[in-house]
Amino acid sequence: DVTDGLKLLNAAISSSRHSDKVVIGVDAAASEFYELDKTYRPNFSGENNGFSQRVSGDALKDFYKSLVRDYNVASIEEPFDKDDCESYSKLTTEIGERVQIVGDEFLVTDPKRIEHAIKEKTCNTLLIK
Repeated sequence: DVTDGLKLLNAAISSSRHSDKVVIGVDAAASEFYELDKTYRPNFSGENNGFSQRVSGDALKDFYKSLVRDYNVASIEEPFDKDDCESYSKLTTEIGERVQIVGDEFLVTDPKRIEHAIKEKTCNTLLIK
């Protein structure tokens, strides 16, 4: 379960006495579970996330927000599919002031996609490979 792993990480960080130096980042790789009907089918389960079937970009956005709130996640890479600009924009607008929203597959180091991301404020961090 995703949240079990985050609980364990937070406990380890806390007991290390380096909470002021360590943050958690999540690489969601959401393109891997994006469906043709523009929904997401995350392949994880648990009482906290309720994702046993397809979910909308908005539902996934709210799940990410709960990870930031409850588990001190500071960076989310590829939270949505590369073509889901609307969900990227919503997440960046709602939590982008305090969390890195990393465009990986979304930007693919493509100048036109990067320019679009800047203009539309769809993410706030670029991963260059």
